[in-house]
Amino acid sequence: EDQEQVDKILDLKDKLPRLKKVIYTDPKGLWDYDDELLVAFDQIEKLGREMHQKDSDLFDENVRAI
Repeated sequence: EDQEQVDKILDLKDKLPRLKKVIYTDPKGLWDYDDELLVAFDQIEKLGREMHQKDSDLFDENVRAI
């Protein structure tokens, strides 16, 4: 299912100039895709853990800034 949705978005990406990233949960069918927009949810979680280790108050500070 993620592959179908990713295909739809990639077909439209030229019409979506503000689109920064497409996060997917199931890599099935996406192994051969090479697009800088695509990011696995696992990677996002890893980045979040790394950021938390560097600055454990960052999340709370960002929430308060909203």
